[in-house]
Amino acid sequence: MTKDELKSAEGKQKYEENLSEEIDGLMETGQVNEIYMTSFIVQ
Repeated sequence: MTKDELKSAEGKQKYEENLSEEIDGLMETGQVNEIYMTSFIVQ
């Protein structure tokens, strides 16, 4: 993803979904229910 994509709310939501899918793929059991981001800095 580009930094411009991450500036929008939709871009952040898509990033969270992608992150959740990646983590789910690494887990042997269970699944990610929610991603919580307390701050978001794009440089």
